[in-house]
Amino acid sequence: MSYLIAFGVLVGLSFLWFFTFKYTCLAGIFIVFMTALIFINEFRLKILKRKCFANCYLNKKSFFYRLFQSKILVFIVSFLSSIVFSLAYSIFIINIEFSDIIFLFLSLGISYFVYEQFIKNNIFSLEIKGLFAIDFASFLAAFLAAFLLMLYKFNFLAIPSYIDVSLVKTLENVSFSYSNCEWFNFVFEFLKEIEALEWWGIVKFSVANENFYIKLFIWILFLFGNLLSFIGANKIFLNLSYFIKEKGWK
Repeated sequence: MSYLIAFGVLVGLSFLWFFTFKYTCLAGIFIVFMTALIFINEFRLKILKRKCFANCYLNKKSFFYRLFQSKILVFIVSFLSSIVFSLAYSIFIINIEFSDIIFLFLSLGISYFVYEQFIKNNIFSLEIKGLFAIDFASFLAAFLAAFLLMLYKFNFLAIPSYIDVSLVKTLENVSFSYSNCEWFNFVFEFLKEIEALEWWGIVKFSVANENFYIKLFIWILFLFGNLLSFIGANKIFLNLSYFIKEKGWK
């Protein structure tokens, strides 16, 4: 039941973000909420990892022990990583296509399966098992889904309509207003130009059959971008489910 509620909340947040970002800066509250959902368990897991590492390997009187125990440093790292994941997922939703939805659901399904299998084993202590399972399942499922999406795009090469033979013309095609909010518009236009540059490179080097390493680098960038998006979605989904179970709202 917790998974259905978590899935419903994720879909609801995605819809609200998709239908409001064009009109108002207040839509940013959905990004803040998604960041918070990722951050809470991200922070808790990093604290436990660092505590374990420091107690096992470091002298308690050393500077590095105090550094590893510092919650401020952990807070900053967790906060920044949470922002990256939530922003990546938010941008993914803005440009989503039907094939992307299929692979997104695939990622969520795999993360749910891996998480459940992980929880059933008795390898890790109860204190860290749930949090570590979320982290592991999110990354593994996201990588598999992003890799399969990359293979799909590579084989079918579903080229966006804004791609032109000329790089300048391609960038001009994506340089328009995305939102009435100036902050959103600046960020989305910048990221859309990066995506256009990436796709232009994919098309150019795939058709020209030129340098293998350049093509490989471009496809790795494509894989990395989708990987961050899927990790964000998985973490929101699993963190919500974990929170619901932890509170006993099964």
